[in-house]
Amino acid sequence: MSKIDSSAEIPEQNGRCVVGVHLDIDSLRAVEVNRGRVVRWASVPYPADVPPGSKGFPAFLKKTLADFQSAFRHASLWVVGPLPSLQVRFLSLPRTRPRQLSNLVYWTFRKEIPFDPAQTIFDYDVEGDAAAGPSRKTTEATAYTVGQGDVAALVDQFEAAGWPVDGVVIPSFALRNLFGVRPAAHPGPALGLYVGSDASSLLFFKGKHVVAHRVFKT
Repeated sequence: MSKIDSSAEIPEQNGRCVVGVHLDIDSLRAVEVNRGRVVRWASVPYPADVPPGSKGFPAFLKKTLADFQSAFRHASLWVVGPLPSLQVRFLSLPRTRPRQLSNLVYWTFRKEIPFDPAQTIFDYDVEGDAAAGPSRKTTEATAYTVGQGDVAALVDQFEAAGWPVDGVVIPSFALRNLFGVRPAAHPGPALGLYVGSDASSLLFFKGKHVVAHRVFKT
């Protein structure tokens, strides 16, 4: 295990303590953020015979996250992990009224990637300023679907370890949220890359806004 206590600052998150856990390709990575500061983080390789989803993985979670037990009394737990059914699309849509936007995103996505709404989670976020003036002729949005069974399987591993999960974040959104809250290192465009076991994402940023988003098989 590698771990450290750090005074690195990140923007204030409403004063709440948050523990984030990333089930990466080869390791579990955890970070505790309290009052805008990273106060603790850890990176722990998986045992050779205990990958995520295996029978022994909840016991590994319980032991590994024990160092964060005091934080869980007043923190929310957010997880990034394997979601094999995840589909993400960056959509450039004709400008429409705000109350019509949700339907436009939903049906545009579903036309490209059909899915069963009864077994699928669908969500999206608008890139840039959703209230931009009439000079803009398009609206960009990042939308995704993921099977409810995949999310349940991920959450159940933490529940079995005794760690209730407050939310699951897909990797692309975790990356774009990080770029959105951190001060820009330079004024020019930037690239963000997430490499996952099933798929990877490449995000193109202009300032804090995503201007293009590509997902490809790893």
